[in-house]
Amino acid sequence: MKNRIFTISVLITLLMHSCADDPCKDINCLNGGLCIEGSCDCPEGFVGAFCEQKDVCLGVTCPYDGECMEGSCICVDLTKNYIDGAWLFEGTNYVLRFNVDGSFWDAGGKEYTYELNMSARTITTYDLDGSHVFTYNILEDNFFCDKLNLGTAEGEKTNTLIRQ
Repeated sequence: MKNRIFTISVLITLLMHSCADDPCKDINCLNGGLCIEGSCDCPEGFVGAFCEQKDVCLGVTCPYDGECMEGSCICVDLTKNYIDGAWLFEGTNYVLRFNVDGSFWDAGGKEYTYELNMSARTITTYDLDGSHVFTYNILEDNFFCDKLNLGTAEGEKTNTLIRQ
């Protein structure tokens, strides 16, 4: 009798598990993707819920802690490490050179200092004697790692800096 109850229990358990819904039953993964517990696990080079899209960020390495989005590098954190280097005012020959130590030089070779304030989203420049020169507003939350749009604090005009 004990064997019969055990056998019936095993059969019921097997029957219940074999009748359980397969979470991958209606999932059609494309491009060599495999369905695992109802979701597609895509092979390298493909993304999307069903591996239906080519990964345009495959092989893209973004500098300055940038992230690849739709094939372009987007930087989300403006830091002194990000801004370090030479930047050209778009449409001019005017180049600024920022350094991570908080100093920068204008196209004429004059040295200034700068402060980044990410909570206020500004870059403020000062003469070496500490007097305020100019404040720029950072116009985007996310920006291309090789381009930065700045507006004047007075709202007079917008400047685009291009990484050199």
